[in-house]
Amino acid sequence: MSRVVFKWNGDAVLENAVKAFQETCVLLGVEFTKTITTPGLFSGFPQDIVDTGRLRDSQTMTPIGQFIVAFQWNTSYAIHVHEGYQTRKGKEVQGRPWTQYALENFDFNGTFALVYKEGMTQ
Repeated sequence: MSRVVFKWNGDAVLENAVKAFQETCVLLGVEFTKTITTPGLFSGFPQDIVDTGRLRDSQTMTPIGQFIVAFQWNTSYAIHVHEGYQTRKGKEVQGRPWTQYALENFDFNGTFALVYKEGMTQ
C-alpha cells in the first residue's frame, strides 16, 4: 500500500496575504503622495497640489480589517481641493481628485501579487 500525507499551511498563506496587502497599501499611499506632488497632472493646473505641504503631510492610513484600510487627509480643505469649490466671488475651481488618479494608475493587483510572491519565497 502507498500513502501520501499532504499538509497545507493555510495559516502561513493567510498571514502572508495580510502582510502583502498591508505593504501594497503603503505603496498605494506613496502613489497618492506622488500624485499630490507631481506638477501638471490636472488640466488647468500647471503646478502640483502642494502649497504648504499640510495636505500631503496629513495623509493617514488606518487598517480597519485584514483586507480593508482607510486613507484620509486630515485638513479642513482636503475635500475642496479634491472635489472642487466655488470662491466667495462665485468662481468655480475645478477639483483635483488625486485619489482617483492614483487608483487608476497604480496596479494594485499586480503589486500585491509581486509582494505576495516575494513573501512566500522567504
